[in-house]
Amino acid sequence: MINPFALAELLLAALLLSVPVLLMVALVDLARHPRIAWDATGQNQAAWFFVVTLIGFIGPMLYLLMARPRLLAAPPRANHPSMIDTVELDVVRAPLVSH
Repeated sequence: MINPFALAELLLAALLLSVPVLLMVALVDLARHPRIAWDATGQNQAAWFFVVTLIGFIGPMLYLLMARPRLLAAPPRANHPSMIDTVELDVVRAPLVSH
């Protein structure tokens, strides 16, 4: 017969090992979506970062169940890797002065 305390310790150990793994999965996924995807879904990346890092086990679960499906459902262009925080620069052309 299985000792109930041994089973409880085994479940506790599994939970304690899964928390850092779940945290890392959520943080990597949170960072890999470009800003355009966050804007397209109306989500706030910084707010989700704080939820994931500060709420322990519940934060990553909330992110993976609530925000991630919306990000994946964003328009295809918003999730394209080449669209990651591109910066467009305006070129200012000064008039040529001849002497």
